[in-house]
Amino acid sequence: MMAPRSLNRREYGEFKQMLQQALREIRLPGGIIDSDHIVPGSIDPSLCKMDAAWNFRGSVTAGSLRLNDVQRKINSAVQKSEAKQSAVEKNKVVELDDRANAGEEDIYFLDARTNTNVLTLPPVAQNVGRKIYVKRIDKDKNKICRVITFGNDKLDDTCGIELDAKEAVILIASSQQWYVFSSL
Repeated sequence: MMAPRSLNRREYGEFKQMLQQALREIRLPGGIIDSDHIVPGSIDPSLCKMDAAWNFRGSVTAGSLRLNDVQRKINSAVQKSEAKQSAVEKNKVVELDDRANAGEEDIYFLDARTNTNVLTLPPVAQNVGRKIYVKRIDKDKNKICRVITFGNDKLDDTCGIELDAKEAVILIASSQQWYVFSSL
């Protein structure tokens, strides 16, 4: 059985509903469970081993779905999700020495030694919660290196910021504008 904090809550919820439905439909013969056979205090959440591995023998069905088939699908979906997550964990890096629009990448290294360097942020409305890391890697204090916003978007209530030599910033998009979360 999957833990409630699994990677795919929707499938866990469906599994849980089907299991509850199956348990409602299974009829136990009368007299098997009654108050005379339950030891007081024996049914308590602290006594339940919720992380136990369940090994069903036979099959349990809810409607036209078999529990074994559902469990197999859930396990397959979890494995695929875990594989995707481990493949995506690396940050994408871009090195720029000219003007460019920020794409899907997370990290931008800007080099203004040969050209004025301007990075245009993506629209804030489509990137709420996104973090972009920007580092100016050159030492030339006479060159211009800027991070500007798209259209009428704002970055800390301005249209952009200028980065000094070797300066780095972490930018985060809210629902209203981009913010400098940290400056190094």
